[in-house]
Amino acid sequence: MEKYRDFLNREIEKFHEKVIDPRTGLVKPAHFSSIKDHAVRKSSCYDNVMAAMLCSILKRHKSLKNPLEKYNFRKIIMDNFWTGSYFLDDLSGIKAVTGDANIFPFWTGVFDDKAMMKKAFSKIQEAGLDRPFPLKYSCGKIRQKFILLGRIFTPNYERNAVWMHMGPLYVGLLKKIGKKEAEAHKKCYRALIEKHKTFPEVLDSRGKPYHTPFYYCDEAMLWAANFLTL
Repeated sequence: MEKYRDFLNREIEKFHEKVIDPRTGLVKPAHFSSIKDHAVRKSSCYDNVMAAMLCSILKRHKSLKNPLEKYNFRKIIMDNFWTGSYFLDDLSGIKAVTGDANIFPFWTGVFDDKAMMKKAFSKIQEAGLDRPFPLKYSCGKIRQKFILLGRIFTPNYERNAVWMHMGPLYVGLLKKIGKKEAEAHKKCYRALIEKHKTFPEVLDSRGKPYHTPFYYCDEAMLWAANFLTL
């Protein structure tokens, strides 16, 4: 920390300047490549949660600058994204329930209210984002912009495909509020891994390894470590 303190402080300041709107504390409505890198989103819930988590980390390291501490990120996210039953994906006006927007506020610890989690996870289940395996980004009907190459070469890659980096995180949280469902998902994962003899990156909406004429999903992902925590 001491060795790279100056570098880290410069990067923190750069992040604050480039990413955060100083008037609102929200992530600026630019196209930031984050968890859903093919999607063009307007100040996504996920990005704002990451800013909140960064602020929390910096609070624990007093030798680093923290220009984010003046923002109440929990209130900002609550006021702008929480509908009363789930978190909105971004500020574009899209009302659909999405996977990343409704697990990372809880997984990061920005929100720890189990009543909120139950409501959000109920919406995830209603939208079918946990079937056939957890977890999909969306149901596929969402009207969201994607970069051109993604739309052409990997359609549905970040729409209704099943992402194995999010699934175990969802199941881990689900254990806190619904152990039977969590255990059922864990058994499905075990069968999936044994069938393919690997930990796949992404599956299509039917639960098959995702592929197109131009792309085939990666395998042997280190995300398997998340499965082992279950």
